[in-house]
Order: sequence, then structure tokens, then C-alpha cells
Amino acid sequence: MKSPLVKLIIRALVASVLICLILSIWVTFYEWKEDPAGIFRGENGTNWNFVFDTFNSWFWPSLISVAPIAVGLAVGIALLRRFAFKKKKDAQ
Repeated sequence: MKSPLVKLIIRALVASVLICLILSIWVTFYEWKEDPAGIFRGENGTNWNFVFDTFNSWFWPSLISVAPIAVGLAVGIALLRRFAFKKKKDAQ
């Protein structure tokens, strides 16, 4: 059985992955649709290698940035709820 802290960290990581997936798909689709300088689509159709490169260039850096923030916030909020708010309730 996993501890509540481990479950919280896993939820924060899953949320980070979902946020980064949505962001990366949205930006990649927008750039593919706008097609600056014709690098995404040409006479032969869509240049999928460039599309995947664009997705990866957004997904991994954003995940590296978002995941530690999400885990830190989740753990920080959990610690506040456990210690700071508990003391407040005990005082009343």
C-alpha cells in the first residue's frame, strides 16, 4: 500500500504530463495549421518528422519545468494542511 505522500506525488506527476501534453499538442497543431515558411506541409503532404520534432521540443522542456513545480506545490499544500491548519483547529 502506498503512502498518501507517494499518491500525492504521483497525482502531481500525472497532472503535469497531462498539462504538458495538452500544451504541446495545441502549439504543434497551431504551428502546423499556420505553417510558417512552408516547413510543415509541402507538395508531398505533411512533413511528420518536423511535426514530431516540434511536439518534442515543446513537451520535454515544459515537462521538466512543470513537474517539479507541481510536485513542490502538492507537497507544500499537503504539509500546510497537515501541520499549519491542524494546529489552528487544535487551538480552537
